[in-house]
Amino acid sequence: IFKSVSEEARIRILHLIYINNELCISDLEHILEFTQTKTSRHLTYLKNSGILSIRKQDQWVFYYIKDEVKDIIKSFYN
Repeated sequence: IFKSVSEEARIRILHLIYINNELCISDLEHILEFTQTKTSRHLTYLKNSGILSIRKQDQWVFYYIKDEVKDIIKSFYN
């Protein structure tokens, strides 16, 4: 988990998902002014590290913080 949050971009993504409960990639791109490639790369890294999971709805993919790590992520912001 700590290696996953060693980059500012991933910390910013996690913070946005934490305060909004879930977000899709286009929301993150717009808010952070990142390219689709950069956003996707960071989301994949966070998902593969076990921090994020996805929920699909039609053509949309929403990212959210897994319950198992929510308390650890919450401690970053308190």
